Amino acid sequence: MTESKLSKSIVADFDGVITTKDKYPEIGVPDLEMLTALIRARAHGIKIVLSTCREGVVLEEALSFCARHGLSFDAVNQNLPERIKRYGGDCRKVSGDLILEDRAAGWSAEAGLAAVREMIMDVVAAGVAENNSR
Repeated sequence: MTESKLSKSIVADFDGVITTKDKYPEIGVPDLEMLTALIRARAHGIKIVLSTCREGVVLEEALSFCARHGLSFDAVNQNLPERIKRYGGDCRKVSGDLILEDRAAGWSAEAGLAAVREMIMDVVAAGVAENNSR
């Protein structure tokens, strides 16, 4: 039996990625370029997962902030259902094809933004190639 292909996915931190600075527990300034890129990625079928240390009220505030800016998520602080099904559980580490984390070695908002845009172009190109092969 052939396993189905997993959707492309981006795992994004909130503080310092979706916002320009880590202001926890407050909410920093929105990174409008990153928000726009993530919204565009989701519109192209890329799954977006929010992975943050926020929980409770401060998580709800972050989700409301994102919703006000037009960004919604396919999962929050957990793996995508298709990955849970594929691998038989939801481990504590959230997985994806691209991880945007401001505390990662070498992180820069510019590099993160470029990686999101590149993934969008790859997904669009793959869709065009698939349509042309039919």
